[in-house]
Amino acid sequence: MAQAPEFMVTMTKTIRDKPKLCLNGYAYIIEKRKPDKIYWKCEIHYMSCGGRLTTTHDVIQPQILIGPNEHSHNPDATHCDVIRITNNMKKRALDTYEPPGQIIHASLAAEIMEVKLALPTANALTQIVKRSRSSKYPKEPDSLNQLGDRFLYGALTTACGFKCLLFTTLGNLQHLSRATSILADGTFKVVPHLFTQLYTLHCSITNSSKVLPMVYCLMEKKYKPSYKLVDFEIGTINAAREVFPNTAMHGCFFHLAKSVYRHVQHEHLQQKYAVNAEFSLLVRQLSALAFLPVHEINAVYQRLKPLFPPVAE
Repeated sequence: MAQAPEFMVTMTKTIRDKPKLCLNGYAYIIEKRKPDKIYWKCEIHYMSCGGRLTTTHDVIQPQILIGPNEHSHNPDATHCDVIRITNNMKKRALDTYEPPGQIIHASLAAEIMEVKLALPTANALTQIVKRSRSSKYPKEPDSLNQLGDRFLYGALTTACGFKCLLFTTLGNLQHLSRATSILADGTFKVVPHLFTQLYTLHCSITNSSKVLPMVYCLMEKKYKPSYKLVDFEIGTINAAREVFPNTAMHGCFFHLAKSVYRHVQHEHLQQKYAVNAEFSLLVRQLSALAFLPVHEINAVYQRLKPLFPPVAE
């Protein structure tokens, strides 16, 4: 009996997560299954294309048994690559927390120009990523009765009359109460126009290495009585020590380095930092003190201090 010819078969998925077979510039979807074989039809069969083939029942590495026969349209050499790339983007959207732009850039980095030109627009790819990611989150409620847990947990008013709105859920607070480490961070960039700062508390959830925000605090004013952001977030550290005296406080090196550079800017030394390699190294060495044993930091700092120019004292 004659052997069926060998073909390079690529398997991917349809929009509805069904198997799709790619072969020689044509794409096929399942027409009918039998216990020992699968019948495939051209994905644009609705345009009277008679392209068909038959494979073994394995949808991971199928072997062609019959066909393929003639199609009524030309093959598209990039079509299966486009399907593969968009499916990889969808999977990455579900598996990571990367922003859409980063997912798209990483997915296209190794692709040839002909394939890139065949892809949808950047805006369309962004929507594909967002739709895929939204599938793992609860659907938008249709009525107020479906809103679930209360999210606006309460409002605080400072002695100066400024408000702080707290957003969290009972479940989030339970995660925080079980956490051995809690991370805190603030931003002034992504805030509704009525507020000045968004402050968040994060922790890792049970049996997961992922760190997620658990509490959001919208702060109306960056006023010293309500919050004091100086140096290495001293106001936050002091407040935490006052409320949780037995808590071990650990700083973030990234924010420490930013704090040191803020002092450079405050003293109008950023130009000197940018063009003077020796001065730039000394400033970075200040941040690097964080990697020394605590008992050595002061002695090394005293050795560094005389090396700075008078303008930086």
